[in-house]
Amino acid sequence: MKPQSVTNRHMNWLIHGLYTRKHFEQCKKLIDRQLAICYDKQYLYYMKGLILREENSPTEAVHCFQQAIALSNKDPENYKELAKTLYSMGKFRNALEVFLRAETLLERPDHEIYHHIGELYYKNFDQPKAGVGEAKEYLKQAITCGKHVESYKILAEIYIEEGDSIKAIEMIENCLQITQDDVSLMTQIGILYLKINEYQRAFEKLLDATTADSKHTNALLALGSILQVCAVIFQLFVLNMGWPGGRCDSGAGLHTAGPGLKSHLSRSPIARTDYPTMR
Repeated sequence: MKPQSVTNRHMNWLIHGLYTRKHFEQCKKLIDRQLAICYDKQYLYYMKGLILREENSPTEAVHCFQQAIALSNKDPENYKELAKTLYSMGKFRNALEVFLRAETLLERPDHEIYHHIGELYYKNFDQPKAGVGEAKEYLKQAITCGKHVESYKILAEIYIEEGDSIKAIEMIENCLQITQDDVSLMTQIGILYLKINEYQRAFEKLLDATTADSKHTNALLALGSILQVCAVIFQLFVLNMGWPGGRCDSGAGLHTAGPGLKSHLSRSPIARTDYPTMR
């Protein structure tokens, strides 16, 4: 290995170390010095772009990533970071084009690229033939790369819009394995369990939500609906379900109360509440 190559590698490690410790000023000075003497300028522009984006200078960051691409146009990381910067600037269509370009260069799966393409398709920042179907496929690819909350959340939203509460619940259950204390997710899944008449599961999730945050409005409304229904069932059971001779068939009572329970839930405020966004 040539001495210059060894020196460049050592300097790249030093630059990376300064970046990860967020010593941005020192890192930029070292990068600028190296740009004047180093042949590996692609990495230097790439790192400088990351720093400038962190410092809220996205336009300058875009320029650096473009320089990195000009020097190495087969590296998907350069395109990915350029696309993420364009995304942060609200240039969604441009970001999508660059993410799609990055995808064509991948040698191994990349969650971030799949997630962003899926999200942008879902938000309709797409090309004419793309849509929710394509969004789902990319988001499914994203979650095969590992457990990632944001991908699960968007998939859950899509399934809710499609009326598939079972699949939405599956996605949110996966989220809760990662972020167990997320009150909004606990409330969301509790409401979904109500929708499919899984009252015990709904009660458990909503009770967990109100235990974690006793002032969470949606969780309190939903839990209140369940408790109100329980009171109605009890009244029906005690007052209207008695049998001659003092016998009372609890199974028959609950079976008879079932339609009333569903009717009450359909009229409750929480049943008419739009699903809170999870983004």
